Amino acid sequence: MYVYLLLRGASSAHAMSRDLGLHRVEIYRKLRDLDGIGLLETYLENPKRYAAVGPSVASSLLLRRQEERFSAFEGDLRGAFSRLESARRAIGPRRERPRGPGEGSYRFVRGRRRYYNEMAALARRANTEILRIVSPGGVARTVISGLDREYEEAVKRGVAARMICEVSRKNSAYARRLSKAVQLKHLSGVRLRFTIVDRSVAVLGAKFDETSQSLDSAVDSYIVFDDPGLSEAFRMFFEHLWEEAEQIP
Repeated sequence: MYVYLLLRGASSAHAMSRDLGLHRVEIYRKLRDLDGIGLLETYLENPKRYAAVGPSVASSLLLRRQEERFSAFEGDLRGAFSRLESARRAIGPRRERPRGPGEGSYRFVRGRRRYYNEMAALARRANTEILRIVSPGGVARTVISGLDREYEEAVKRGVAARMICEVSRKNSAYARRLSKAVQLKHLSGVRLRFTIVDRSVAVLGAKFDETSQSLDSAVDSYIVFDDPGLSEAFRMFFEHLWEEAEQIP
């Protein structure tokens, strides 16, 4: 509606209904919305005509509107966390039950963007070691998502980062970029997808969409295990594959 009025100039509700293919009731509802925001000028003629304010005025109004919404949201959020903190203090410190042998926790992660956010958070928390096996497409997505920069920062902190992947003509440029951040080796035909961090957290892939490099894919799913025993088992398997893999030239 705003763009229509901006391009066509002052128009009647009848003309807008005809040109936009909207019912007159819908036209008047949208006109009220635009007027409430301040994006509308009304000509008191018979019939009335309506025009859009200029883009510079509109951008200022919309920006101020969003700032007010954000300010209100921030106030609500601070209030909510303040109440949660008061409740936590009233309950007192939580007593963790010591884990027995073989015990651990796990979380299910669905969606590619959430997965890469999880990988970035693990890289930032890593203290000693990151081990990862990725698909050919995963090599490219590691760079596209910016995860390679997280690995670079981890290595600067003294974290040992190693990865195994299948390098091909399609992903060779990404592999060269990634090899600047981590120790990277090539292994043909590898089908496993997992990450081990600090011998305590294991992330195992369950389903993948290798037809798309988009970070918005909802198909990918993973399980995050906070389990040292399971992590150590996968770490031993990684070391076995590492010995078989070839150094990237």
